[in-house]
Amino acid sequence: MQPTLGALEYKLTPRDGGAWWLEVVWRFQNPGDTPLHVLSKGRLSMLDGQSFVINHTASGHPVGLDENINPEMEFVVIAPHSSLDLRRTYPLPAIDLGTPRPVVGKFAVSYEAPDPKWIQGHVWDAVKKWQQVLQSPPFEIKLPVA
Repeated sequence: MQPTLGALEYKLTPRDGGAWWLEVVWRFQNPGDTPLHVLSKGRLSMLDGQSFVINHTASGHPVGLDENINPEMEFVVIAPHSSLDLRRTYPLPAIDLGTPRPVVGKFAVSYEAPDPKWIQGHVWDAVKKWQQVLQSPPFEIKLPVA
């Protein structure tokens, strides 16, 4: 069986200039017999296209991402046959939320443990080779109802 990822809940909070904070609780489920490792901190990009894609993987980021790299790399482990809820907050730009917008999350995962040296040396190329990309089904965000 394959691991799954979904948005358990989300919350939008206004910030300056018509922009938003998007808080998401991601639920990872590991149906496997071995621990699942998730890159929970690291590179991050948000692409606004047909869906708003929040990319936590080590690949698929636009050119010039360097200024958006979280300097720390962190992995979490999900025990076999269990789940983990991971809360993250994202600064969304000033986008029109008058109509619902689909959002997709992507995370780097593997049943193989990451090498601790990757964290110390920020070895993103090794993470790219290690990762499998786990993508959530789309969920819709819209203006909060007052």
